[in-house]
Amino acid sequence: MHHTRLAARRQTRASLQVAYHLPVHEKYLFSVGLSGGALFQQRTLQNVPVLDPGDHIFEEEMVAQRWPQAQVGFMLTGPQGWGGISIPVFHFGPFATEESERFPVAFVGVLGRRFSIKDKLAVQTVAQVHVDPTRPVRADLQAQLQLGHILGVGLALSGVESLDGQIEYTLMEGVRMGYSVGLVRFGSQGSLPEAYRNSHEITLSIRPISFSRDMDRDRVTDWEDACPRLKGERELQGCPSQ
Repeated sequence: MHHTRLAARRQTRASLQVAYHLPVHEKYLFSVGLSGGALFQQRTLQNVPVLDPGDHIFEEEMVAQRWPQAQVGFMLTGPQGWGGISIPVFHFGPFATEESERFPVAFVGVLGRRFSIKDKLAVQTVAQVHVDPTRPVRADLQAQLQLGHILGVGLALSGVESLDGQIEYTLMEGVRMGYSVGLVRFGSQGSLPEAYRNSHEITLSIRPISFSRDMDRDRVTDWEDACPRLKGERELQGCPSQ
């Protein structure tokens, strides 16, 4: 008798992201960042008979794991229409498994665009391509709606058939807290023809900024400030008529 094995995973991850942004040109930033986190995973396996409906076989296994993870990378980004590449130069933890999808060992190419709508509303679209020698090339598409630098709501569609939704809140300048939930479907993995993963993630992002290019000294870098010579005018608030 043959059986089909199905796997379902539920994951919860808490992570801390710290990045330092250094202006290297009038409209460009060089960033170095560190990401770290811990993962809790619960997995359920089922054996489902496919040839004999009267033979009931059911197995369930739950696995809980906690893994420390960290990664350091560099990135160069430009103004509103920007692109760059992130190169992880140090890492530890089980990055080569699908359970570590959010911490891949890969070259990440990024291309995005930010559109301002009215004064305190902006839409940001981002496309990412992950190149990992051990995996197929993967592409992610993300879109986020941001309200006045405070609240961001977005969706991300990944090339591994995943869909994530996230919400991010800005606590103060350069400090953000976010929550995301997603569903990932994986293809055949050894004896498992299909696998599904429900993921939950809580993140705290701290991004100190070098203020060497802050002409109006309002602690908003000229790179983000639509009116770098007028104190208090932010990117999404627009500039007064000259």
